[in-house]
Amino acid sequence: MHRVVVRQGVPERGPVIIEDPQELHHLAVVLRAGPGDRVECLDGLGGRARGTIRECGPGRAVIDVESRSREPAAGTAVVLAAALIKPSRFEWLIQKATELGVARIVPLVTARTQARPGRGLGRERMARWERIVREAAKQSGRARVPELESPRTFEELLPDLAGAEGLIATLAGDRPAGGWEATPPDALGKTVIIIGPEGDFTDEEVRLALRHGARTMSLGPVTLRAETAALAAIVLVQHRLGRL
Repeated sequence: MHRVVVRQGVPERGPVIIEDPQELHHLAVVLRAGPGDRVECLDGLGGRARGTIRECGPGRAVIDVESRSREPAAGTAVVLAAALIKPSRFEWLIQKATELGVARIVPLVTARTQARPGRGLGRERMARWERIVREAAKQSGRARVPELESPRTFEELLPDLAGAEGLIATLAGDRPAGGWEATPPDALGKTVIIIGPEGDFTDEEVRLALRHGARTMSLGPVTLRAETAALAAIVLVQHRLGRL
């Protein structure tokens, strides 16, 4: 079944009308969909509708809806706060993190971050990231598109750890003998996974995170690349929550 993102939301009644040029191009040109083909419409906010294409022209597509549903928000939101790395690798990271079900993505600038955002990051880079996240959500069938924030410094992230479970994946500093895995699923409303850059966090950053209630998270004895560490941590957390 073909999928499209309906940014204006799935209506409570009547057909779904798609006028977004990108979605129309993807539907009509890339997928070569036409009247009679079945489509799943996702609004990115939990709404989902399935139906059949009535018309698909250059200016709009009309889908007659056969069923509507709503994807509930997860009991525990998994937030990925990942240090910026080389652009192509960071884009791959946010794509896969979306497929694995994170609720929010926070790009981080840390002491050892080399791929620092310049003044030109702004709208163009954010728009590209948003497209990647939206397309990944559509491809994986998620009715909820993760929230993508503008880059923050490590210090700016720390207030988010209040009232949340914070897990910092690091090889630096003293490591307690496990324990994070024992937290009951859904005991807290939010789990923040913090992933560093190449070169890891500094000892001071680890101390700051621990001071704000985070715990270190072991990803095994080998040194993983940042994007690999991010996905491994997400999988471990989602598995503990019974989602994978």
